Formats: sequence, structure tokens, C-alpha cells
Amino acid sequence: MVRQPNRGVFVASLGPGDIHDVYTVRRFLEVSAIRGGGSPERVAAVRAAIEEGRAAAAADDEEALGNANQHFHGAIVALAESPRLNTIMAQVLAEMRLFFHKATLDAHFYRSYLDDNEEICKALEAGELDRAGDLLLAYLDRSEEKQSAVHGD
Repeated sequence: MVRQPNRGVFVASLGPGDIHDVYTVRRFLEVSAIRGGGSPERVAAVRAAIEEGRAAAAADDEEALGNANQHFHGAIVALAESPRLNTIMAQVLAEMRLFFHKATLDAHFYRSYLDDNEEICKALEAGELDRAGDLLLAYLDRSEEKQSAVHGD
């Protein structure tokens, strides 16, 4: 987003390298947060985002499925219990919506992430934090490759 005084807020155009840069930030934020674990309440919020995604998929609601996926990634960063990190992640997720908008023209785009989210959450719930981090890192790598292919980067 770009804010221009007396003109409002506009969607910034995405230049070459923006996708890679956003995924670099996501790797630092999300993988670090999940490897640090979290309180039972924070872990439950990650699980709740997955259940939200499953319900959206069952209802064949792609928009709700996209929202659930964003809630999942936001809940991962919230494991760190840092308001500043949550604010940074909210900005990153808003940028991700710009990237994913083009990709989501393909039906069922987010469904491919449901099983990955489940595996990451299971490792987190089991206290296998390094494994959860490794799974999340591989997920983000695959997601970046997919986004780069869609956007021609």
C-alpha cells in the first residue's frame, strides 16, 4: 500500500523481486516463531485456523479458505507473543493478498495448503518444534516458487 497525502491509499504495484523479499521476511518471522513454540492458548489458535480452513473447504468457500490460511500464518507469528511482530505480519499478509489475488483466479488455490498446514500444526502440538520449523520452511519455499511462476518472476 502506498499512502499519498491528500489523495488516499493506493495499491502499490509489485515489482520484480517483491515476491522473494516478502518470502524472505516470512521465513524469518514465521519459522523463528514456530521454532520458539508457544503457550497452549497460542497453539490452540493455530489449530483453530486449520479447522476454520477445513470448514471453508467443506462449504466450498474459497474466500473464507483464503482468510483461514492468513489466520493460520498470523497465528504462527502470534506464538511469539510480540505485538510488534504481529503488526509486521499483518502488513506482510496484506501484501500477500496482492500476490495471491492473481493466483486465486485458479479455483481451489488454497486447498493445496490445507494438508501442509495440518502437518505443521501436528508437529507444533507434539512439541517437535524443529520439525515444525523445517516443514514450514519447505512450505514457504514451495509457495514462493508457485507465486513466482504465477507472476513471472
